[in-house]
Amino acid sequence: GSSQAIPQPLMCINAAIGDALQDMNAKVDAKMKGGAEVAKAVMEVIRESVIATRNIRMEGDNYSAEWAATAVQRGLPVLPSTAEAIDVWLAEPARSMLVQSKVFTAAELEARVHAKREKYTKIMLIESQMLVQMARNILLPPVLNALGSKAEAVNQLKALGVPHAGSEAQVKLEASKLALCEERLSDLNAALEETHKAEEGSAEQVSLCGSRLKQAAESLREALDDLEAETDSAVWPIPTYMDLLRFHSLQK
Repeated sequence: GSSQAIPQPLMCINAAIGDALQDMNAKVDAKMKGGAEVAKAVMEVIRESVIATRNIRMEGDNYSAEWAATAVQRGLPVLPSTAEAIDVWLAEPARSMLVQSKVFTAAELEARVHAKREKYTKIMLIESQMLVQMARNILLPPVLNALGSKAEAVNQLKALGVPHAGSEAQVKLEASKLALCEERLSDLNAALEETHKAEEGSAEQVSLCGSRLKQAAESLREALDDLEAETDSAVWPIPTYMDLLRFHSLQK
């Protein structure tokens, strides 16, 4: 993503181009040995290459969902997450292309993949643990306290015979959203425990980070966003989305 340095993808592109040119050159040589003239042999190889690589070209928005669906139809790999993409370095034909072109030795490639796995798992574990701590120690306690005060106020209204249906419904709504946050917080804790049990930086741990842990973290984040939307801004302990929008508009 945006944190990735540009030299790495450029290195991969240049290596692929070099490998393709070597392959095309070998095909031209073979045709010339068969009696074809240089110009004719070159044009035939170019024509064959354009046809053979048709599936990887798309005239349109290469960031769109349409391209991902089209890629699947064309039999191309679609790897939407880092966890799925890391091991492509070791898969064929990428591995052979990088080693045979002397971009990496086999040992260097293994070391690079190990470093990528370790970096990815550490980032995912740190971010998930931080989300747990924010939810448990910062976000949920003041909401719970405020909700208790609201419930007590509703009971007092009820005792006085004052209409309170709207307030009671709001308290129940906030309580249900708070309960969902606590449930998903518990699930994220369980996901963290499962992920920590796997060998550090292993393919298994990468897979857990990209599936079980990521899904649990996203589910908790979604529940917290819903809770924020129903909580008084004076109670929510960090700036709300509306606060951020208001601050941004004042800066213009």
